[in-house]
Amino acid sequence: MKFLNYIENQYERVLVEDTEFLLDSTKTIPEKVLCHVYIDVFSGESFRFWYGDKKSYQPPFDFDKCLLISYNSTAEVGSHLNLMHGRPRNVWDAYVETARLYKPMRSGKGSLTLLTTAEKYGIKDKMSEADKELNLDLILRRNNFSHLPFEYSKAEQNQILSYCEADTVLLRQLFIKQVLDIENKFNLKTDEDFDSELWRILNRGYAISSVALVERNGIPIDSALVDRFNTYWPMVKNELIKEANEELDVFNENLSFSFAKFNEVRTLQNMTKLTAYAPGSDGRTRTSFNMFGTVTGRASPSSSKYVFSASKWARNFIKPSYGNYLVYIDYSSQEPGVMGYLSGDKNLINAYQSGDIYIHTAKLFGMVPEFATKETHPEERKIFKVLYLANSYGQGPGAVAESLKCSLSHAKFLQNKYKETYSQYFKWIAEVIEAGLGNKYLSTVYGWQRHIQSLFTIKDGKKQHIHRSLLNWPIQSHGAEILRQALIDLTDEHFKVVALVHDAVMIEIPIPEFKVRLTEAKKIMIDASIKVVGGPIRVDQEIIKTNYKQLDDDGEPNKDQKLFNKIMRHIDRYTRSRLNVPPERVDRPI
Repeated sequence: MKFLNYIENQYERVLVEDTEFLLDSTKTIPEKVLCHVYIDVFSGESFRFWYGDKKSYQPPFDFDKCLLISYNSTAEVGSHLNLMHGRPRNVWDAYVETARLYKPMRSGKGSLTLLTTAEKYGIKDKMSEADKELNLDLILRRNNFSHLPFEYSKAEQNQILSYCEADTVLLRQLFIKQVLDIENKFNLKTDEDFDSELWRILNRGYAISSVALVERNGIPIDSALVDRFNTYWPMVKNELIKEANEELDVFNENLSFSFAKFNEVRTLQNMTKLTAYAPGSDGRTRTSFNMFGTVTGRASPSSSKYVFSASKWARNFIKPSYGNYLVYIDYSSQEPGVMGYLSGDKNLINAYQSGDIYIHTAKLFGMVPEFATKETHPEERKIFKVLYLANSYGQGPGAVAESLKCSLSHAKFLQNKYKETYSQYFKWIAEVIEAGLGNKYLSTVYGWQRHIQSLFTIKDGKKQHIHRSLLNWPIQSHGAEILRQALIDLTDEHFKVVALVHDAVMIEIPIPEFKVRLTEAKKIMIDASIKVVGGPIRVDQEIIKTNYKQLDDDGEPNKDQKLFNKIMRHIDRYTRSRLNVPPERVDRPI
C-alpha cells in the first residue's frame, strides 16, 4: 500500500465526502444543499454538517491542504459552489477513475455506479434498496407527509445525515481498494511513479470541478422568444410541415433518396416544444455534461436536454445576457494537428501549419501549383480530403476508388503515396497500437485510458474488428485532453465558460472588456494545446452579440437559419391574424 501512504503524506487530511441536496428545475445543479458528511480516510473520524436554510457556510476544512474524494464529483463540487465554498482543486473522482480502469469492460446502465463498483471490489453495502428508497422519500418529500415541504425536524435531519454518511463509509472502503488496484495495475514503485499518477488523477478531478462550474453558469437564452415558440408552435406546425413537404425535394442529384431532407420534416412533425431550451429560474438552460462519458473521454451531454445536441436551427434562441457578448471558440482542423505533433511528423506538421492540409498535400504530390488554393483548385482538394479521411480512419482502396470514381489500382497508388508522404505518422500510430495490444490498453499523455478486452465488437448483430476505432482513439482522446486543459486554464483565469461543444467552448464576456479578454481566451486555448500535444492548434471564433445567427461563408443565412426564419414567419402570421395586425406591421425575420 505504498501509494496510499504516499497520498497520506501529501495532505493534512484525506477526506471522502458525500452530500444531499435538492436539484434546480433543470435537474442539473444543487439548488438547496441539505448536508455534507466527511470521513477521514486514515483516522476514521466522521464530520457531519447540516446546512438547512443557510445560504452559505464557512468551509469546514482548508480545501487547499486536503484531498477530497467523491463519486461523480460534479454533485459535491456543485454543492460547494452553491454554498460559496469555492472550487476545490484537489479532487479524486472515484467514478472517473473507475471509468478509466473499466469502462469498455463494464457496459450497460448502472454498470459504473458506486454500488456496482463497490461490489466489484468485494465491498457489500449495508443499506438495503428499500431503506434507500425510504430515505429518498424523506429527502424529496415524495409522499407529501409533511405540511412544510423541504423543512426537516431534528430527527429527520439526523436520519438524512446518517443516510449520507452510509455512502461515505462505503466510498472510504472503495477508495482504499481503488488506490491499491491502480498501484498494482500500473506497477507503481517509486515516489516519482506515485507523483506522476496522482497528478494525472487530480488533473481529471480538477477538470470535473471546472465542469461543475460550467454547469452552474448555464447557457443564456432568449426566454421570451422560447415562450413565444412553445406557445404558438402547436398552432402553426401542420401548416409549416405541409409547406415544407411541398417544397422539399427528397431526391439527390443522382436520384438517391435523401434521408436528411426527409428527417427534417419528421423532426418538425414529432416536436411538441423546445425541450432543450427549458430555462432555470435565472433564464439559463442547463444539462449535465457527463465528462468522460465516452471511451475517448469526451463529454456526452443529453441529446434531448442540451441546446447544442438539438436541431441546429434552434440555436437562434441562444442570446447573451444584458451587458455581455458570447463567443464560440473552437479548435480549427484539430485532428491533423494532433496527429502531426504527437508523431513528430514534420511533413504533417508543415501541412497543418499551412492552414490547408489538403491543398498542401496536393502540392507535395505535384498535382497543383504552389499558388493553388481551395478556391482555385477545389476538385484536387477534394481528392486529398478523401485520402486524408481514408488513411486516418482505416478505409481501404475500394472505398477510396468509390469516392473518387477512379480505378482500384489508382486508388492504391494514391493511398500508398499518401502514406509515404506522412510515413512518420503512420509508423508512430502503428507502434502505438502495437504497444496498446501488448499492454491491453492505450493511454493519453495525461493518462486517460482505453482498455482492450477483445479485437472484435458486435455492431448491428455483426462482428467487427476494432482496428479503425484504435486508429481514431489516440487522436480523439488527445483532443478531449486539450479541451479539458483549456477549460481548466480558462476557469482559473476567471472566464465564464457557459458551454462545452466537442472541440469548442462558449464564453460569456462583459462588453467593455470583450476585445482584450477574447484575445486572452484564444491564447489560453492555443497554449493548452501546446501543453498536451507539444504544438499549437489554431482556434476560430464566432461572436454572438444578439440572438445566435447561423450564416454561410458569404455572410448569408444558411439552411438552418432559413428554417428558423420560416418557422417564425408562420408564428408571426398566426399571431397577426388573431390580433388583426396589418401586414406592414409584422416584424422582420431574424
